[in-house]
Amino acid sequence: YMDSKTLMFVLHPVWSSVVKKFKKRTIVYDMMDLYSGFSESKPELVIAEELLVRESKFVLTSAENLLNYAKKFNDNVVMVRNGCDFEQFNQIKKNGVLKPIDDRPIIGYFGAINDWFDVDALEYAVKENRDKYFVLIGSINTGKVKRLYKYRNVYFLGEVGHGELGGYLAYFDVCTIPFVLNDLIKSTNPVKFYEYIASGKPVVSARLPELEK
Repeated sequence: YMDSKTLMFVLHPVWSSVVKKFKKRTIVYDMMDLYSGFSESKPELVIAEELLVRESKFVLTSAENLLNYAKKFNDNVVMVRNGCDFEQFNQIKKNGVLKPIDDRPIIGYFGAINDWFDVDALEYAVKENRDKYFVLIGSINTGKVKRLYKYRNVYFLGEVGHGELGGYLAYFDVCTIPFVLNDLIKSTNPVKFYEYIASGKPVVSARLPELEK
């Protein structure tokens, strides 16, 4: 049962078709990404994204580019930038997993490894830093990284639980955000940045608009 006081909090445009089935509802759309920026986004998903922004009573965004996009279709938009659980990432201890390679500096990354992952930049860094290890944590959803498999100083650890990341982060000497500056990334305020800096680790990143601040 739904009436005009029912609040629908929507996190992804894929739910647009479900939302449309209910006439009496108030929509709040939490716009975390610009889905038209995903190379694999289907046209109907991009259309659904715009419709959600138009029909929502209130739109939440996490980046200035998202704010500007949403304001073209809705007057009631607010930006709340991302953050992290500071205590989880500030008080970290090595988990023992990377002890065998702890004899050299470790350059690390955690997060999705997708089309927006800048393999060219990372490969250049790998070749210029043969005396350092590169540890990449996260699910791989692109074939572009295959050319990094040949380097003996690069380790892909796969996906680990979010609660376990601190145990790996404790080993990192430098944290990275090697992203390609496409439309999607220009509208991204990466949570990993806040997790990295909560640990006090130095961060090397692509020049993302949200990180300029």
